[in-house]
Amino acid sequence: MPEPEVRVNSKFTEANAKQANEAVHPDLFKPFSVGDLKQINSTPDNKPPSQEDTIEGRYATVLFTSASQSEALFTIYEDITYLQ
Repeated sequence: MPEPEVRVNSKFTEANAKQANEAVHPDLFKPFSVGDLKQINSTPDNKPPSQEDTIEGRYATVLFTSASQSEALFTIYEDITYLQ
């Protein structure tokens, strides 16, 4: 049985990868800070302050509850603020 032919994707080459890496702005690698805020890592009963009966609201409730149980609310807050 003959070997399958290997084709190189012309859109992605080593030169393109190197150019893409050089195009990443150095500021993206600086530490991110949300400022001087009181850090709260969990809430009583791990319940969010409000709940919304929508798909987005249910996902937010699960994220909040999981983060609170793991004592990681502030970390999640920082991540969401950074992504925003």
